[in-house]
Amino acid sequence: MREKNVSKTVTYLGFAGHGNLGDDAIREVYAERMPDRELWNMPVRKVDIAKGLLRGDIFRHRGAPVLLGGGTVLGRTIWRHHIGRTMRWMKPRTAVLLGAGVEDPEFRGDASYTSWEELALWPEIIDGFATVSVRGPRSREILAQVGVDAELVGDPALLLGKQELTGAVNEDGPVLVNLTHGEDQWGGKALDWSSPVVECLRELIRTGRRIEFVSMEIDDVAINDRAAAALGGGFVHHRPSDTDALLSLLYTARLVVGTRLHMCVLGVAAGVPTISLEYRPKCRDFMASVAADEYCLRVDQLDANVLGDVTTTLLNRSEEQLAAQNARVVELRSLLTTRFGSLQAAL
Repeated sequence: MREKNVSKTVTYLGFAGHGNLGDDAIREVYAERMPDRELWNMPVRKVDIAKGLLRGDIFRHRGAPVLLGGGTVLGRTIWRHHIGRTMRWMKPRTAVLLGAGVEDPEFRGDASYTSWEELALWPEIIDGFATVSVRGPRSREILAQVGVDAELVGDPALLLGKQELTGAVNEDGPVLVNLTHGEDQWGGKALDWSSPVVECLRELIRTGRRIEFVSMEIDDVAINDRAAAALGGGFVHHRPSDTDALLSLLYTARLVVGTRLHMCVLGVAAGVPTISLEYRPKCRDFMASVAADEYCLRVDQLDANVLGDVTTTLLNRSEEQLAAQNARVVELRSLLTTRFGSLQAAL
């Protein structure tokens, strides 16, 4: 009986289950597409690893294939350690990944997450995976510079949501706003770039637009509340409990102004015009993959006039932008589905 259970188990190596809807959305893709498999979350935090060892959970799943999820994991020092430990302990019969992001050595925040020296260690690690593909063009470019040829297939979370994108605009819908600094950002975590965003939102309100805020995890709440207070307060502040609840909100939106990567990924997946406030390079990597990089602005370079102009342009050109954006989503969903088949065959 135990061998049968292990044969159905996949060790999921990601950061799901810790209150971040973006990480949870990626895992949800695999759960939906592999209903006959049991995804077991490999612990990555020290306290969870200790608990797993004490309970005997970890080695009980030894031999099961490893699925590397979790988003921007390739090239990052801490994820090299997570992957190495998982491979040593679990001795999987195979390992796979799909549409991963690559940490960018050009990023400058409070900490350094990778470097070209670090990235030079990754070809050998990536070679241990039966399937390898990446989220966007910058991820592909970085890996190419260290000798890894990876296919661009898009973010796996694009597979969520309605599969038919009409290109219709909900003119009466709200502008959904998600602000955060995440674990780090361009210019460092202490940088407050909310003022130009508030000015832009104030102008949208003046023209009759309805603003609603969305927090995807607890760290988003305070910065969204501060922006709402600066606008005078009284705004709806959504805190969706899961991906379905977030998608339901997005389907009603006229425009998404998102900082969290997967606020933008799911906004695009829902067929909504989307502006990305790029707090980390992964945001531009994704937006470029869906023909929307002109609507991606770095938070440490935000200017109220520029943000206002970009917002006005997108509102006026929504149907044109959605035609290009949706076409890319259709292409990427096809690639993701095909590569998903290869992934399942490898498992």
